[in-house]
Formats: sequence, structure tokens, C-alpha cells
Amino acid sequence: MDFTSYNYIKYFRAMTRTADTVERIYTERKERFEARAETMGARLHRIGLLRIFYFLGGAYGCYYAFQYYPAVAWYILGVFLVLFLLIVKWYDRLQAEKAHELALAEVNARELAALNHQFSHFDGLAGHTPVEHPYASDLDIFGEESVCQFVNRSVSPHGETALAKALSQASDRPLLLERQAAVDDLVERIDFRQTYQAIGARLSHQQLKEKIDRVHPDVAINKWLKAPPFISNSRFLTLLTFALPALMLIGLIGLFIGLIPYQVPLVLWLVKLSIIKLTQADTTKVVEGVGKYAKHLRTYEALLKEVEETPFEADLLKRLQAELIEDGQSASGHIAQLTSLAANLNIRTNAAAFLILNTFFLWELLFCYRLEHWKKTQQLSIARWFEALGQVECLYSFATIAFNHPDWCTPEILEENGEVKLSAQGLGHPLIDPKECISNEIAIIDDLKIMLITGSNMSGKSTFLRTVGINTVLAMAGSRVCANKMSLSVVLVHTSMRALDSLQESASAFYAELLGLKRTLDAVKRAQPPVFYLLDEILKGTNSQDRHQGSRALIEQLLRYPSRGIIATHDLDLCTLAERFSGQLENHCFEVQVTHGEMYFDYKIKPGVCRSMNATLLMRSIGIEV
Repeated sequence: MDFTSYNYIKYFRAMTRTADTVERIYTERKERFEARAETMGARLHRIGLLRIFYFLGGAYGCYYAFQYYPAVAWYILGVFLVLFLLIVKWYDRLQAEKAHELALAEVNARELAALNHQFSHFDGLAGHTPVEHPYASDLDIFGEESVCQFVNRSVSPHGETALAKALSQASDRPLLLERQAAVDDLVERIDFRQTYQAIGARLSHQQLKEKIDRVHPDVAINKWLKAPPFISNSRFLTLLTFALPALMLIGLIGLFIGLIPYQVPLVLWLVKLSIIKLTQADTTKVVEGVGKYAKHLRTYEALLKEVEETPFEADLLKRLQAELIEDGQSASGHIAQLTSLAANLNIRTNAAAFLILNTFFLWELLFCYRLEHWKKTQQLSIARWFEALGQVECLYSFATIAFNHPDWCTPEILEENGEVKLSAQGLGHPLIDPKECISNEIAIIDDLKIMLITGSNMSGKSTFLRTVGINTVLAMAGSRVCANKMSLSVVLVHTSMRALDSLQESASAFYAELLGLKRTLDAVKRAQPPVFYLLDEILKGTNSQDRHQGSRALIEQLLRYPSRGIIATHDLDLCTLAERFSGQLENHCFEVQVTHGEMYFDYKIKPGVCRSMNATLLMRSIGIEV
């Protein structure tokens, strides 16, 4: 096999990484970045003192020069100001570097907490939960203590959207294979992943610091991008925007040398004041839409540059990089231009600069026009750049989980042939602490279409269904899975596990469950893509006889189609279907052992029908007489 030097290193690290080494890596990096930040803090303190003493000494020196050496005093003042500005710039640069080191330390601290199964500090993207989704609610994909919160390392709304999309819909096999290769590429690029996250942390920090009308900057910028231009659409206003400042400059020079009377610049000034008043509402919209977000855009510039300059190996990542280059110019370069224009437009916070530059030279209108020109040439491209960033964030989120869990495997995606196949060894629930997680095996292959699972209360049936479902969703997103080995075909997951009633829609839980089962059955009949269904205690809202007849009829219908799945039930009579549909339906169970009145669950799935029930024992354990 032909390996580059990077691939040798990546392969060696992957083979030697364990849960303990991952924790040591994060701990070492956290301490290293904190030490760097502390060192920079000491330097900043010294530079801060230097700045104070230099200013006081320089101010006295300039005063002394004006008193005794007026011929060179202005030169001394100029040198003093230049050097002082350089010291201020040096101080600001070190302060930014210190903040970056602290952000990197925080990234590692959060990952250390995640290793201890504390991931509440990540966003579960509850707002991205699709309505009437076939599995999102049942499998806890979004929200608090969800799969998304466990996986999510995105820093921008574009990354959140890409991750939510990946977790809520299956991709085709070629794309899944490309995503797997991209995740493999990103797993060992810990510097890239953490640098990106540390830079991206500024996005939320800037929004919190600025508190801008509770509107997310990306929303405001997107609104500005879609708004029609107000200067370029008017030839007359465009002419005035450029002609009046030029005439004013000529008038001021003419006034200074005595060729033009003061009335001419005064009239021009009054005309410009009128134009500023007439266009104030339009310029304010541009300032509110993009001008005040220069720092936000600068962060995106840094994120784009980080992606552009990383030497990726995976084809998908290279293709995403290519999206950021157009006509030999980089996306980060174009965003840098936008950032500069936005920063120049945002002068309203400086009253003196605003008064002079705007009223004399129509500063805001000039930069509004330049922003309109930028928007005209790059409006269609910027959405593509941000979408590429979102895809990278989604992929490195999966890569971070893979790095944190070196025992997880890359699932084998089988050739698409319209059938459902799924097998796994050492399959565990990703959201259960690894110290407590019990793994199982599953094999839905050959002629088997339905695994019928029975078991007593609390024996692990529902958890097993969610274990299979969540890992299947992760596999269909391109992620690694919580298993020693897993192979499956491309499937669309459907579940019916926790139907909720709705007072607003006057729907009972039972009727809501029926609607969910109907959607699953309709999807099974379409069979494109084939459905993998997980049904837990179907028709539990009716009497036992009615439930048995309905469940039996549903199972018989499901067996007619190529889709496959798992059904958990307390109805032991359904297990007799295994005799009628031999090879297509198999019985499996979770058992409970009772010793001296104490229950013991091993949470291991076994072949056969459950023979132990524990409802009465549970009732007695909490003081209910039976």
C-alpha cells in the first residue's frame, strides 16, 4: 500500500490511540495552551506598563521640544505618534493571541468533559427538529441529551444546518463513502479541528458582546445580500455620489487659494446634506445589515483561510476546498474585501469622523456603492462558500467523536440492491456512558425480515431498539458508529416508539401512533430507499385482544415487502408467528433473573421467547400489594 508520510503518521496514531491516550492528549494540550496564555499575559502586563511610561515620557518630550526646539518639534511628534501606534498594535496583537490560546484551552477542557460523558455545553439544535420526522423524536436526535448534542462541534449556523441535515436524512452510498474517507482524514488533524473551533468561538462571543437587536449576524447579512441596491439602480444618485465629493474637494482647494468664493462650497455642502437626509433610511439599512458586522465577517475570513490552507487528502474535502477558489481568487480574499468595506462604512460611532467624512465627502454613500458592487459580483458565491464551511464543520464533528472513541468502527456500507441488510458486533448505545454500556450483537441478513423481541419491563428492549436506530442514523450520516464491527445497506429509518398526544390538534396518543404506523407502512410500500423500521409496543393504547389482532395484521403486511426491522412487544402470542413465517421472522428476548426476590438484568439479547415477567415483582418492590 502506498502511504504518504502523513498517512504513515495517521495510521500509527490510529493504531496506538486508546481512551486513556485520548484523555492524556486533551489534558496535555489544555495545560500547554493555558501555559502559553499565562506567558502572554505576563508579556501584556509588561507591554502595558511600557505603553504608559512611553506615553508619559513621549508627551513630556514633545512638550519640551515645542518649547525649545520648535523647528523639529513636529517631526518628533510624528515619530512619537507612529511608535506609540506600533506599541498599541503590538499590544492588541498579543491580546488576540492570548485570547486564541485561551480558546484552544477551552476547546480541550470541553472535550475532557465530553470524555466523562458531560456534553451539555454543546448545542443539541432543538430548533432543527423536523416536523413529523420518521425517527428524530423517538431516537432523541435533537435537543437536550441528544445524539446531536453529543456529536455537535459546529461553530456557525451553516455547520448546524449541515449537521442537522446529515442526521435527519440518509445519503446515497457514494456520498457516504466519501464522508467516511473525509472523517478518516480529519480524525488525526486535531490541530486543524481545534484551531477552527477556537476561531469560530469568536462568532458566538461577538454576538453576545454586541447584543445587536437579538438578530443573528448571519441573518442580518443574508437579508442585506437579498436586498436590492439603492444607488446602482439610480444613475442620477450614482453620478451625485461620485461627482459631489470631487466638486467639494475642488471647491475647498479653490477657496483656500482664493479662486472660488465661500458660497460655492457652502451650496455644495447643503446639497450633500439634503442627499444624506434623503438616503438616510437606505444607508442605515446597509449599516444595520453589514456595516456593524465587520468583526463577524473577519472571523469568517479566518475560518475560510484555515480550510483553504489545510492540505487535505480526502476527495470530498478537496472538493469543498475547490468551492472556495474562483477565477484564481480565494473566498477568504473576497470576504476580506467585504470586511474592509463594512469596517469603512461603520463610522457612525465616531462623531467627528462621521461629521467630516460623511457631510463633506458622502463617505457612507461611496462605500454603500462599493458594497453594492461587491454584492453584485459575489452574491451567488457567498452562499456556496458558507455551505462548504458548514459541510467541513459537520465532518469534523464526526471526526471529533471518532477521535474521542477510538474503539468505534467505520461501518461497511453494502452495495445498494433494494434490500435491507444489517449486522453488528459489540453494538452499544452512544449516549450511555461507556463504563455502563452493555453491547450486543445483531444480524438481519439472508431471509430474515423481522426480529420480534420480547422481554420483561426494564429488561432493555427499548434501549436496544434505540441503540440499533441511533447507530444506523450515524452510519447513514457518514459517521463512525459505537460498535466493534458493523455492516449495513443504505436504508431509511422509521420508528414508532413514543407517540405523544396533541391537545392543539385534538389527537390522542393512540391516534398519533396509528398515523405514525401508517407513514411507516406507506414508506415500506414505496421501498425507495428501503425502510428499516423499529416498532416498540405497537397499538399499546387499546385492549389486549384488539392489540394482538392489529399487531398480527401489521406484521403480516410488513412481511410482504423487502423492508426489514425490529419489533418489541409484551404480547407473547405474537411469537407463534415464527412457526408460520419460518426464516422470515425470528424470536429474540431479554430476560430477567430473580434471586431471593431481587431482579438482575444482564441487558443481553438472546434467541427465543421471554419466559420471565416482572410486573408484580416491581409493584411489590415499591409497596403495592399484589
